[in-house]
Amino acid sequence: LGISDICDFIEPVAYLSPEEEGQNKNTIECSSVWGATDCFRCSRVYEGKNCAYSFWPRNSEYVFGGDSTRNSSFCINCYNSFKIARCFEVDTSQNCTGCYFCHNCENVHDSMFCFNVKNLHYAIGNVEVGKEKFLEIKNLIVKQINDKLEGNNDFKWSIYNIGCKDRD
Repeated sequence: LGISDICDFIEPVAYLSPEEEGQNKNTIECSSVWGATDCFRCSRVYEGKNCAYSFWPRNSEYVFGGDSTRNSSFCINCYNSFKIARCFEVDTSQNCTGCYFCHNCENVHDSMFCFNVKNLHYAIGNVEVGKEKFLEIKNLIVKQINDKLEGNNDFKWSIYNIGCKDRD
């Protein structure tokens, strides 16, 4: 038995610890769940519902691809955040809704590309632009995201690389 054979040897052996507490329902390939419902490939779910590919979604629902989201809902790729909803690629933020590509924001709503700010509405790049202009630009960005995902299913932007020159 050599190193190259190890994967074949350990494949049938369980490689995650399915610890469960409370009432759990339909938790598939999840480890460490407490009161979780309809979760797929998550770890440390605490009172989470309809989550997938996430680590520690606590009191959250419809969280996909995130890490350490608390009291949040309808989020994709959101990290270390509290009380956020309808957000995409958001990191270290709280009390925010409708944000895209935002970091360290507080009480920011319907905004994109905002960093280290508080109390903004309809903002792009930390500047409030008004509802009409925001919706116009948001529609362009959402269309571009959809086109990328439908085209080759290769979406390379994230909150961690959106400002980098060489992300493609």
